[in-house]
Amino acid sequence: MAKKTNKHHIIPRSREDEILNPHTDQNIIILDRDIHEAYHRVFRNMTPQETLKEWLKMNITVISSQTRSDIIETISTERVLFYSSKVIKKL
Repeated sequence: MAKKTNKHHIIPRSREDEILNPHTDQNIIILDRDIHEAYHRVFRNMTPQETLKEWLKMNITVISSQTRSDIIETISTERVLFYSSKVIKKL
């Protein structure tokens, strides 16, 4: 029996705003349906930046201080620099 897959919008369609454009081919990946559903049970409709922040909170006790600092610096980056130009609206 073939595995069932579906499309996952990396930046959720519901999170479109004046900066983010989730309606690009670069924003869509195909995932196993069970993995996709599990991802959304944990991370709901978070953006990648928000997901990384949540992941850090979930794993903070096992992450080295240097890695923690690097992740915090990454999370704190302005959105127009954090995301690929392929999903940034022309400002």
